Amino acid sequence: MVIFFAIFFALIAVNASLLIFSAMNTGTKFSDRKESEDAKAAKIYPLDLDTSEYKKAI
Repeated sequence: MVIFFAIFFALIAVNASLLIFSAMNTGTKFSDRKESEDAKAAKIYPLDLDTSEYKKAI
């Protein structure tokens, strides 16, 4: 039982350290991603349905 708790608490400690490490690196990646999403959002083209090659079936 002692071995189980030792392994369990070791895994919890590793999980907490990875969570803290990833949370510290998230801030820089999020700001870079937001700038690229803003650039992608600006490229919206209107639909030109009158000159399209598709015709009505009826």
